[in-house]
Amino acid sequence: MKIKSARPKHISDIARLLTAAFIDDPVLREYVARSRDPETALEGFFTNELKGFYIPRGVVDIAVDDGVILGAGLWSSPDSPMRRRDSIRMLPGMIRSLGR
Repeated sequence: MKIKSARPKHISDIARLLTAAFIDDPVLREYVARSRDPETALEGFFTNELKGFYIPRGVVDIAVDDGVILGAGLWSSPDSPMRRRDSIRMLPGMIRSLGR
């Protein structure tokens, strides 16, 4: 297994992995509770976060074994926190993915 930095080409695989890991999380489940398809909505949420902030400005490390992503860690570094303008820029994608 290797740990490496994620790239834009990894976004869909990471979003699917995070969706599978967090679909039963009580807080995130509430985000998608009224969606027609909660799994698709949550995957859209993660995709939006990855595209809109974490891949371009944050840190995303992935654990890869034989070309398969087994885990991912996402965070913002202290010198590049998520700012209000980041949230506003991601708002349309958030509405699309979580909109009822």
